[in-house]
Amino acid sequence: MLTIIGRSGWGARPPTDRTTVAWADRTGFAVHYSAGPPTQTPGQIQDFHMDDRGWSDVGYNFLVNRDGTVFEGRGWLVVGAHAAPHNTSHIGVCFIGSEGDATDAAKESMRLLYHEANFRAGRSLAQTWHSGLPGQATECPGADLRSWVMAGMPSTIDNEDNDVALSTEDINRIAHAVHTRTVRSFVTDTDVQVQTEWRRGTRYAFENRSTLAELLEEVQQLRGEVAELADKS
Repeated sequence: MLTIIGRSGWGARPPTDRTTVAWADRTGFAVHYSAGPPTQTPGQIQDFHMDDRGWSDVGYNFLVNRDGTVFEGRGWLVVGAHAAPHNTSHIGVCFIGSEGDATDAAKESMRLLYHEANFRAGRSLAQTWHSGLPGQATECPGADLRSWVMAGMPSTIDNEDNDVALSTEDINRIAHAVHTRTVRSFVTDTDVQVQTEWRRGTRYAFENRSTLAELLEEVQQLRGEVAELADKS
């Protein structure tokens, strides 16, 4: 299950300015690296971006370290400063480290972030990397992460026991069960907007999965979202 350390959790400084964007304007998910030592902290990267580069905040929407910990940068719907002129259209996720430093845990967390972004957007965003975007003269994120993204951001975690193919009928049954038994257990019929969002997200989540391992991953994601919504109710 994806866990994100919020800004207060890593002691982020408040931004000096921020511009928000709608999910309808998000079209891609761009992978970066910090090109520094993997011992860097999100706070050190934020200080560099704000104090040395004069930016309003840390440039990335999210950051991931070697052990797979995910840190909230600007977040899902704040325009970043990671690959102009693609900051509005693309969510920028930075691996903290340089070429060859990215671990399986870090890649798995970035993969989960990508699927979470798709779930929130209700559609598949383009998988890309910094130097793969038009007009970007950079080696970022290095050969290893670039090859991984080009291969489709495959899972680097061994899930062989759950790698069982499922039929469309199986997938539809599971999607229906998750929606009705988990979501409707506390969301009332009057919450029309919430119900609509959940139907859209559940449909995307399960239509794009074909193995038990992938479906289990989506169920974990949905459970986390349900827990958050329950806390707010």
